[in-house]
Amino acid sequence: MSGTRHLVRPSGTGYVLAANHTSFFDPVLLTGTLPRRGLRPAVLAAAGLWGVPLLGRALTREGYVPVPRGDRRAGDALRAAADALAEGRGVLVYPEGGLPR
Repeated sequence: MSGTRHLVRPSGTGYVLAANHTSFFDPVLLTGTLPRRGLRPAVLAAAGLWGVPLLGRALTREGYVPVPRGDRRAGDALRAAADALAEGRGVLVYPEGGLPR
């Protein structure tokens, strides 16, 4: 990972992190790096991940937010992100919305 020295938690304000998701390792690297930088953002993730045994429970415990793609409930994820920002927390999004095909 390059540029991690620029990851500094703004005091008392919400923040948005946008990350690449070009491989399955990108989220793994971020979940290992961000806490060491004092960052524990709410992570928007594909709702299908909650169907993976044990993973869904871990995602919920860590405060991840499920995004049901192609479903009208997807807006709930944006409301959860807005709530996190209003509380002064961070939000991590993957703008690509998944791995490229």
